Amino acid sequence: MIFFLFLFGITTLLHMGYKSKYYTKSVNIAGKQRVLSQKIIFELNNHFLLNDKNALERLKTRVSEYSSNEKELLYLIKTNTSNISIESLKSKPIKNFLKTVHLYIKAPNEKLHSELINNRDEIFDAFNNFVDYCEQSYNKIYLDTLKKLSIVGILNILLIIFYYQIIFKKSLRYLDKYLKIIHIEKNNMKNIFDAIDSIIFEKNGNGTYIFANSAFFKIFSTEIVGKNDADIFPKDVVEILNASDLTVINEQKSTTTEIEINLENERKIFFIKKFPLKDENEEIKICGIAIDITWEKEFQHKKDELNKMIDNHVMVSYTDCNGIITDVSKAFCSICGYDKSELLGKSHNIFRSFKETLIYKDLWDSISSGNLWKGEFKNIKKDGTSFWIDSSIAPYYGFMGEKLGYIMVAKDITDKKTVEKLSITDALTDLYNRRFFDEIFQKKLSFAIREKNKFCLFMCDVDNFKNYNDMYGHQMGDKALIAISKNLKEYFNRAGDFIFRVGGEEFAAILNIEESENIDSFIVKLLKNIEDLNIEHKGNPPFGVLTISCGLVVADFAQISKLFSTDSLYKMVDDELYKAKQDGRNRISSFYVF
Repeated sequence: MIFFLFLFGITTLLHMGYKSKYYTKSVNIAGKQRVLSQKIIFELNNHFLLNDKNALERLKTRVSEYSSNEKELLYLIKTNTSNISIESLKSKPIKNFLKTVHLYIKAPNEKLHSELINNRDEIFDAFNNFVDYCEQSYNKIYLDTLKKLSIVGILNILLIIFYYQIIFKKSLRYLDKYLKIIHIEKNNMKNIFDAIDSIIFEKNGNGTYIFANSAFFKIFSTEIVGKNDADIFPKDVVEILNASDLTVINEQKSTTTEIEINLENERKIFFIKKFPLKDENEEIKICGIAIDITWEKEFQHKKDELNKMIDNHVMVSYTDCNGIITDVSKAFCSICGYDKSELLGKSHNIFRSFKETLIYKDLWDSISSGNLWKGEFKNIKKDGTSFWIDSSIAPYYGFMGEKLGYIMVAKDITDKKTVEKLSITDALTDLYNRRFFDEIFQKKLSFAIREKNKFCLFMCDVDNFKNYNDMYGHQMGDKALIAISKNLKEYFNRAGDFIFRVGGEEFAAILNIEESENIDSFIVKLLKNIEDLNIEHKGNPPFGVLTISCGLVVADFAQISKLFSTDSLYKMVDDELYKAKQDGRNRISSFYVF
């Protein structure tokens, strides 16, 4: 009878397991349908709102995945999950959702997008209800099976009680057999303990060792069973060990301690874990394991020393995946002037000069893709002064391979940049000098030709400046040049603009212009700015103040096939400057090459 009841229970359990597989699969697929519906809405928004051209293809892929999953789910419901109704999958919001998505793929438009977005809560509720419905169907069959098994279990218990007296004597024979097996397993366990390198031991309540594996003898070259700690270890170590023993015995809780021992002039550090263990008489014993952690401690010490050296002498910062600073070295704080507490939780934007946006875009594109980025930054200290760093930035990962954020290692190159600036800067005006003009001119022109961009070269000089020096003196002439240079530098201040002093009173600029920009009107405003400085110049009639004349050449390499050299473009702009002088000064003469 017990056998048949047991067989019935096993059969019921197997049947439940068989059905559970398909119901679980149905629930998983239904859940996947719900996730796919959210991804479809997400890709729909990407395509319609963000104009993401690839989103439509991803949308089609999500819809295809949805259709495949729906077919698989329908097959499961028909063949193996009779408790789930097929009609529950075909609710009106779900059917309308799929129909509208297919219409949007064929002809994307605002109406279909609005319909899907406005009804998405109803759509998601329909999918949630269907997932809940599948889970409830699964739970119902699961509870029915448990009821059957409970009844079988109760009947078995009653039958076991009935037969207990009959099988009792037979049980005693089995008990004897099991005791022998336990004895064998005890010996096997001892062999296993002896094979472990760490020390495993057991003490009685008085602190006397009643067991220790062979690792103890290998390390200390002595037997310990029957002895206590005072027979083996120095007094200071015995005090630590006795204190942990008392905690285990009196409070019946586990302890962890570290001890240091000199063995034949070699320092050893052990980590000891002890915990209470009751014997058959309910007496508390002490069981424990001692692990040699000498190497780990030495390694940690070396690591701490290395980290200390890095912290004090190397500029290092850690950020999370969003660029928020999570740690920074003392060396970095020393350079930038901020305390560590002022930087944690902040972005590196706290240092930015906000003039090199292209560099930051390239940086993020590189490190977000998992690559190393190297480059130079001009940063701002806490006191407002600037400093330059040469940095290397890369992602760093946890031991499970998950990306934790980014690490930057940098060095201060402010002195190097200062020397570089002196070599390319005009000492009087603080503008770029003629040598740097020749270098940048060639690079910018080559880039414009290669990329088929517009190229704009500007040149100006101060009208009748020789007369000004003769009338007011060279010292006043220098002040006038400084004032005009400052005005030019403030006016040509957009990203990509370069302004140079290329001669005594002659200036040049390479300008970054927009596609639809009226550059002539832009320069005319500059002429007015210089005139409004009201620097007296009686030798510059009819104006009576310092003015400038300007030449401008704009070449659109998207529309012309002829290639120009720096010499030819320089001659063009010089000719335009000459025309402006000839036409009465304080004006612009421009030439557009198309």
